[in-house]
Amino acid sequence: MPTNVSAGGPADLVLRGGQVITVDPQDRITSAVAVIGNRIAATGSDEEIARFVGTDTRVVELKGRTVTPGFIDAHSHMEGLADSENFLLPIHIPHSVKTTGEIIQRLKAQAEKVPPGTWIVGQGTYNQPMPTRDELDKALPRHPVVLRWSAHDLLINHAAVEAAGIKNHPDPKGIGKIERTPNGEPMILRDAGVELPLPRSSAAQKRSWLGPTLRNLYLHHGVTSVYDMSSPATYAMYQDMRPRVSCPSECS
Repeated sequence: MPTNVSAGGPADLVLRGGQVITVDPQDRITSAVAVIGNRIAATGSDEEIARFVGTDTRVVELKGRTVTPGFIDAHSHMEGLADSENFLLPIHIPHSVKTTGEIIQRLKAQAEKVPPGTWIVGQGTYNQPMPTRDELDKALPRHPVVLRWSAHDLLINHAAVEAAGIKNHPDPKGIGKIERTPNGEPMILRDAGVELPLPRSSAAQKRSWLGPTLRNLYLHHGVTSVYDMSSPATYAMYQDMRPRVSCPSECS
């Protein structure tokens, strides 16, 4: 017998002919699922779900593909991701790529668009290759550059050290660390507690970016619930947005 969450039919959507991971108490894997509105009405075999197919039902033939429940991101930073996608320079490259020439080209292209002395902040991801400090200094001597693996680890060039006035910044106490060049100048800041005068996006910009970020990045990749780790000011902004912005994923 099919497992029903809500009775009724016909369904708005039926997916059949695949592997439907139900995560029900029996941890069953069925071949079909029926959806009414925004609720799963039933899961079961193709034959069991056939009764939900009506004249207006959209039927998707899975052809063996897998259907999973929505993913839960248990530790996210929606505001930071919105900034990364809309405000910072993307420098992600596949882990299979071992050279950093493409990153240098993106940075140089951005430098051609802005006056000397303008900060350029590149957003990468964990464990990806990054240019060396010497490569950054040679390619961008007149623009302060910050490259982020994450918010915790920042690679900076000489122009950034000069612009921030941190040439002689002491090593942090505790778990933070400053990795330095051979002449002692800061090069990589690892949770170092060093405040850089970086450009910041406005609250209005963040508000305009959050809805598309949830739809185009989270929901598009199957993430239906997000636990956001942000500041009280950011949570207040979310509350202010609630009456006006549709949230396509559940946010906590």
